[in-house]
Amino acid sequence: MIFLHLGQIVGPEDEVFCNALPRPEPAFDALVNRFGSVHERGPGIRVEWAKTPEKPIYGAFRITLFGQYQLRGGVLPRNYHQP
Repeated sequence: MIFLHLGQIVGPEDEVFCNALPRPEPAFDALVNRFGSVHERGPGIRVEWAKTPEKPIYGAFRITLFGQYQLRGGVLPRNYHQP
């Protein structure tokens, strides 16, 4: 997704995280809903992607397949710690 839209790759200084559990994640979903842009491809693929302005490969995404399977994840600097 990052390579297709930005022409960049996730490097060794970055970390990818994901959660394929089907339960809602209210705080995460609120962030993607508020700041994300929507990309839809073919029948059944919807990507909502919130990028940071400082480094566009960083941010969060939610991918929905066929309206029911959700994959949440993102890219952060390696060893990132929330304050």
